Formats: sequence, structure tokens, C-alpha cells
Amino acid sequence: MSLLFFPILLFQALLQALIRIVLICLLRSVLIRFLLLSFVDIEVDPTGKITPLKLKKDIEDFVSQKNVHLINGEKAEKGYDLSTALKEYELANAGDIYEEYPDIDEKIENLKKKVASLLKDLKRAKNDFDAGRYKQCWDSVVSLLKQCDEEFDGYKPILLKRKIPPTTVWRYKTNGKLYSSPAIGYDGTIYIGSDDNYLHAIDPNGTLKWKYETNGDVRSSPAIDYDGTIYVGSDDNYLHAIDPNGTLKWKYKTNGDVRSSPAIGYDGTIYVGSDDNYLYAINSNGTLKWKYETNGDVRSSPAIGPDDTIYVGSDDNYLYAINPNGTLKWKYKTDGDVYSSIAIGYCGNIYIVGGRKGIFSTHYYLYAINPDGTLKWKFRVNGKIYSSPVIDSNETIYIGAGDNCLYAIDSNGTLKWKYKTKGD
Repeated sequence: MSLLFFPILLFQALLQALIRIVLICLLRSVLIRFLLLSFVDIEVDPTGKITPLKLKKDIEDFVSQKNVHLINGEKAEKGYDLSTALKEYELANAGDIYEEYPDIDEKIENLKKKVASLLKDLKRAKNDFDAGRYKQCWDSVVSLLKQCDEEFDGYKPILLKRKIPPTTVWRYKTNGKLYSSPAIGYDGTIYIGSDDNYLHAIDPNGTLKWKYETNGDVRSSPAIDYDGTIYVGSDDNYLHAIDPNGTLKWKYKTNGDVRSSPAIGYDGTIYVGSDDNYLYAINSNGTLKWKYETNGDVRSSPAIGPDDTIYVGSDDNYLYAINPNGTLKWKYKTDGDVYSSIAIGYCGNIYIVGGRKGIFSTHYYLYAINPDGTLKWKFRVNGKIYSSPVIDSNETIYIGAGDNCLYAIDSNGTLKWKYKTKGD
């Protein structure tokens, strides 16, 4: 009889042992989970600012720089990341960012890889109820966050100078297209010309202060003298001198449209080009000082060098250097019309744009001309250039082109970087 029931008793004993083991394991897992979470929340992160439930999001947000990095002391808007910040910088500084911090992209990618690996380890440790490994991973999280702070803290002065998204403060409507660039007076008044034949003076709050009528499109950009006089050209062939109250001071007649923007010399002389092929030097009382003839329209805006040399381009393909007395100093022939404004570097180098759009090809160059009129270098771009060069304190030259790119060119004529925009 005992032999008959032995297998049954053995089976019951094994079943009871199995049930005990299962119960012990379940109890142990519940206990470990409770202790693990309590341990992490209280001992590893006593501040309570980081919890396992939001850990993944916190780390991903931190490393992707979403909703975490500061911009001018304020938090970034949702979805704004560092790569976007780099693209939306004040572009004059964008080249310096990559020159001074060439490893920034690599650092970001390395941090992202560390995060991905860390999250996997955390998940495995949690699933395995391994409190020791979980704590170790958590310590790595804290260390990574500290590393991010250290890595990016040095970049903040430049990287976090993001261009603030534009918001419309006010709009002012003219009755014509605007080709003129605005000029701002000492009192904050904004002056701008329009194809409605008017020069508009607008208060800083966007209301009309006054408007002055000419008899042609006003595509010349205004220039403001130290006494507040506004000088502007018009397609009525005149250079107009306007008092700050909007009344005419004087006007000087040329024999062509005046689309060149005036430049004011140290002695008060006003220099302006005309479509009658002349560069004019006009005294501050409206009388002619001298005029210099080229062989093409002079729509380029003159620039004045530190030695009072006047530089101007013409549609006859030449850059002219004119002495203060109106005589030719030298001229340099480019490969096409020169209608952009001239920029003068700190070392006296002159930067201009010249080129021509042909039937089969378009070639435009940025030229660097030495103060003696010889070519220093020229840089070709793949598109028509509408803009005028701008120079920063490091002698980097910036120019926009019809290939939708903004170029940053070093003072030796090599490409520093180029930034692709979404349009011309």
C-alpha cells in the first residue's frame, strides 16, 4: 500500500515545494521592486527632480537641447533644438562658431550615443531587478548630465545667441514697391524711399511723421548728416536734401536717374552716382564741387577710404578710385557691371562684386583689390550677386548670391563656409 501511494506523496511534496519557490520569487520580486524604486528616488536622487518615470524624456530633452538650454536667460520654445539654433544664428557669427568650435556636432552626436546606450542599460537593469546595476546606471545619468553642463557651458556665449523669432511690431504701408533700404535718424525716425515717389519719415511706433514728394521712384537709400539733413536720390534725376522736419533744403539736378545711395565725406561733401555716367561731389550747400565721368551708369553706392579716396563702381565694368579733388587715382577692370556697394576692410582692401549673366553661363565674382589698385584675389560664386559685401572684425567677408547661399570668405580669398537659404 505504501509503495502504491509513494509516487503520489512524492508528487505532492514536489508541488508544494514548487509553490513555495514561486511564492518566494514573487514576494522577492515585489520587495526588490519596492526597495529599488524607493532606493533610487530617495538615495540616488534625494532632490526628487529626476524620477525613473521621466528619466528617459529628461535625458533625451537635455541632449537634444529641447526645452532645456537657455537662450538669453529664457527657456527655448518646445521643439527647438541646438541644430536649429545653429542654423538660425545671426549669420555674421555663424562661421566663427564652426571655426572656434569645430567639434560641436561631434560632441552632440557622442552625447546622443551615450544616452542611447545608457537607456538600454537602465532598461535591462530594471527588468532584471538588479538594484546594484541600476544604481550604477543612475550614477552614470547624473554624471552625463553634469558632463552636458560642462560641455555646453563653454559654448553658451556664442551658441545661445540665437536669433529671436521675428514678431511683427508694426507695419507701415506705402503706395509703391520698396527697393530703398531704411536709414534711422538720431531720434529713432526711420527714413525710407518708395516707388510711390515719396521719401517717408516714420516714427519708431510705426506712424507717419511726414512724407516728402519727388517726381520719380525713390530707390536710393537715404543718408543722414550729423545735423539731421537727409540726402536721397530719385528717378526725377535729382539729389534731394531734406530738413528733419520734412521740408526741402535744396536739390541738385543730374542728367539721369539717381539710384545710387549718397555717401557723406568727413568735410560734409556728398558723393552720389547717376545714370548719366557721372559720380558727383556736391557741397553741403547744394553746389557742385566736381563731377567725374565714367562710361556707364553709376548705380553703385560710393565708399570713402580713411585717406578720403572715393571708391565707386560703374556699369562700364570698372571700379574707380577718385582723389578728393576729383582726379582719377586708379581704376580696376572687372568681368562685368559693378553696381554693388563697396566695402572697405580694416587693412584698406576694397571689396566689390562684379559679373555678368550670359546666355549659357553666369559668372559673378567677389573681388579683393589692394589699396594701390592691384588684384589681391577674386572668388567666384555660382549665381548672380544682388547683395553688397559686408565685413566683420576678423576681415571675414559675407556675400549673398543667386544660388540661394550666403558665403563667408576669409581675408585670403578662401571659402570659410556657406549657408544654404530657402530662396534668393
